[in-house]
Amino acid sequence: MSAIGGPSINYHKGKSSHIVLVDPSSSMLPNITDVSSVVDTVSIKGKTITFTATRLSVTAVKMKIQLQGQGLPAGVKLNGSTLDAGNLTITLSNPSGSPSPPKVDNMPVDYVDNANS
Repeated sequence: MSAIGGPSINYHKGKSSHIVLVDPSSSMLPNITDVSSVVDTVSIKGKTITFTATRLSVTAVKMKIQLQGQGLPAGVKLNGSTLDAGNLTITLSNPSGSPSPPKVDNMPVDYVDNANS
């Protein structure tokens, strides 16, 4: 399954962004397949940027997800620079006894840190 688009993701604590996953093989289970985690383990060496992820809707081919930024990892200081881009790892889940959910390719994103949006 491919992640489509080039979303801008706000990692500022408590701020929301949205992404859409598209599955051309139609292997998601409507109203059952869920998002279990969205993280970036690549952009800051040795650190993980985390997001609270909420499934808004899911069909066999499309899942809409709301992300809520959790800020930068503890102890990370950018010293006046910005974190411009990242790579999200998205993990989906299905209930026990259901077929495995599709694997999601890593999603390249542009980052913003905007307390006002």
